[in-house]
Amino acid sequence: MAAGLAAAAIGTETSGSLLSPATQNGVVTVKPTVGLISRAGIIPIAHSQDTAGPLTRTVRDAAILLNVLAAADPLDPATEALQRPADYTSVLDKDGLKGARIGVPSDPSDPANDFYYGALMPRAAAVMREVIGILEAQGATIVRANIPTEGWIGGPGTEMAILNRNPESPTKHQPARRSIVFVYELKHDLNL
Repeated sequence: MAAGLAAAAIGTETSGSLLSPATQNGVVTVKPTVGLISRAGIIPIAHSQDTAGPLTRTVRDAAILLNVLAAADPLDPATEALQRPADYTSVLDKDGLKGARIGVPSDPSDPANDFYYGALMPRAAAVMREVIGILEAQGATIVRANIPTEGWIGGPGTEMAILNRNPESPTKHQPARRSIVFVYELKHDLNL
């Protein structure tokens, strides 16, 4: 899709499978709230997080694809309370960033900086500075905050140790830490 071989694509995401390819390939994506797009037919890692979403070359194309994808589906109870505009393209606004507050996980005044922004290579850091400048020029307020560790994602009771029993793994018979959500929801959903 990024190479122009397709006008649009649909992907699924738990926590990065839409966002990461879009970021790496310079395309637009939306990770919809669970319940906006039917999950019927998707084998999720975690049904409480997984959703389908568009990958397109423009925001307008993503809105057009959302017009088709966002619909109630009797095969997915999460879509029962669906609320959406009649036409996503009608809410596109070239001045939509005015007044927006966008968080950037970086505080340049903090000498420790942080896990997410501090490790960027010089070229990627330059791109981020340029993007932040464009967002500000369009009226967005950038809110910088240092997030010192990945630990904020999980926390006590959100992970569990499991024994790696993969016969092909070099760490077979060693413990590994996995998200509880992934361990229980994946097994449950694969059994359906």
